[in-house]
Amino acid sequence: MSQARNGIAGLALTLALTYFLLVSGDSLIRNFVRQLPRKHRKTVLRITHGSQREIARYLAVVSLSNGSVGVLTGLICWAVGLPDPSVWGLVAGLARFIPYLGNMLTIALLATVSATTLDVAWMMLLAPVSFIVLTTIVGFFLEPWIHGFRMAINPVIIFVAIFFWGWLWGPLGVLLAVPLMTVIQVVLKQIPSLRPVYRVIAR
Repeated sequence: MSQARNGIAGLALTLALTYFLLVSGDSLIRNFVRQLPRKHRKTVLRITHGSQREIARYLAVVSLSNGSVGVLTGLICWAVGLPDPSVWGLVAGLARFIPYLGNMLTIALLATVSATTLDVAWMMLLAPVSFIVLTTIVGFFLEPWIHGFRMAINPVIIFVAIFFWGWLWGPLGVLLAVPLMTVIQVVLKQIPSLRPVYRVIAR
């Protein structure tokens, strides 16, 4: 419970920071760029705009991935015979935006509904176990490969980044691992002295 509380608090702070960055982030960037030497301004602007563009694409991929998991979960619930399968698909898709806690909540809800609705023991396990298998395949194999292909980075690097930031910061680190890797990739690509590092991690 303490880990869940810390995770929720970190997520709330992240969302608050995101809101303020969306409201006044552009003016902050402009003020920062004006203080730089003129020869560095274009590079900083390219890095900033490239990071914004890549993170927007990342959010689109994550939304599509979570939506697909939600649709498949709804179909599984419909095949098993659970009531309101579309609701459980919607819950599964939205909950995946919350690292760890969202998946655990979905598993608990599916297990509870299955136990109270179905009579056969193996049928009760079918929906929650199917969701565990589905979200494991998507989260640990499919998404790193998609992000690696989209960013032109070796999927192994994405996979290692998710584990590293997750180990360092917990659930919040898992949530921020790919956006951080996106920014790092843009920086490595735009600064000439760092391009050899980019070539090492590129596909």
